[in-house]
Amino acid sequence: DYLHRLPENIVLTGPLYARSDSELDADIAAHLKKGPGPSILVTMGSSGTEEFLLEAVKALTIDPSDDWNAVVLASKSICSIEKVKEAVRGDARLLVTDRFIPASAANALADVIISHGGQGTVQCALAAGKPIVGVALQVEQQTNLDNAMNFGAAIRVQKQAWKAKKIHQTVLTVLRDPDYAANAKKLAETLNAMDGAKTAAEVMWEFILDEQTVEIPVKA
Repeated sequence: DYLHRLPENIVLTGPLYARSDSELDADIAAHLKKGPGPSILVTMGSSGTEEFLLEAVKALTIDPSDDWNAVVLASKSICSIEKVKEAVRGDARLLVTDRFIPASAANALADVIISHGGQGTVQCALAAGKPIVGVALQVEQQTNLDNAMNFGAAIRVQKQAWKAKKIHQTVLTVLRDPDYAANAKKLAETLNAMDGAKTAAEVMWEFILDEQTVEIPVKA
């Protein structure tokens, strides 16, 4: 049990990420649900790169026989929607949007998440019980993806190997092996049984109370 190895000043709070009860726009929800095959959500957050996002798009269009549908989030901070749509080449299986969408609702309808491994993105995907195919651009993202991978709920592709054929093969691996989805659902049960925000708030408040010093003026 790794918990007993944590220092006393480290507290395991549980998941901490922005949540939303908002509904997906109708066209995005319909695209993720239309079948006949699986659905995929592609999100590189605000710290991904144009190159990595376009490689993921290329991977999803490389084989016309793939029966999946995908929603690709084209974050304005990393790539213009026009450039992503150009890469899609009119493939009806991919819906590209630069709208802000409620991540929880989108993850709930996807079968696989293609991601950069950001903290919030990984937590949201796993809380929805969805496996991840990811690439890390920094140490924190690598740690996030590796932890999910160690649980059998993700595959992290090395940065230098993040090419269309490799991404395509990895997505198929996750879709064809039910253990990835099963492990992600097990992890979701654990995450959703924890109130990370409440625990974190309580720990911070306790720390403040322990550390504060109150000076009471003494009357002469």
